[in-house]
Amino acid sequence: VSSCDKYEDAWYPYFELVKKYWPTHPEKIFLITENKSYSHEGINLTTCNYGDNCTWSERLYRTLEQIESKYIVFSLEDFFLLDYVKQDMIEKCVQWMEEDSSIAECRLHGSEYEGLVESEKYAPFRVAGEDTPYRLDTQVALWNREALMSFIDRTENPWQFEGTGTKRIIGTDKKFLWLYNPQPEDISGDVFPYR
Repeated sequence: VSSCDKYEDAWYPYFELVKKYWPTHPEKIFLITENKSYSHEGINLTTCNYGDNCTWSERLYRTLEQIESKYIVFSLEDFFLLDYVKQDMIEKCVQWMEEDSSIAECRLHGSEYEGLVESEKYAPFRVAGEDTPYRLDTQVALWNREALMSFIDRTENPWQFEGTGTKRIIGTDKKFLWLYNPQPEDISGDVFPYR
């Protein structure tokens, strides 16, 4: 969970909603911020502090280095769950990623972008091609941890990661699967239903 000290007010509701709507949440969750520490009852939480002199992307990269899991779920701290996480779909995504190591990401938040390429194999996900705006983004997603690390420029803020980063990854052989939702105001079909 990527955050910063000035957004600490979001931490309590974020993790309370994770407890409520994701009872099978990961055994260990990392909260990335500058200097403040935080704990939350019922959540095995590690606060990763890097001081005020690290960029957003440097903090993210250094945290990913500490994680041993092959796959991670990435979120920002103000993506508040409003319904139950569809754990079965996350497990399906992990299965796809195990079968095809070129899949870098399964974006768990629905997109209405019409340019996504349909794929019977990955339905209800579609493939985000090189022309997809913000193919690198900070929406909640299941990532291959090493692939995500390879896309990070440690000098960038989140907006640069999305904008410049999307240009930087043109030509990659990695696949980006995005959950397709033609009605984004209806989050009931999202794997990670949040606003």
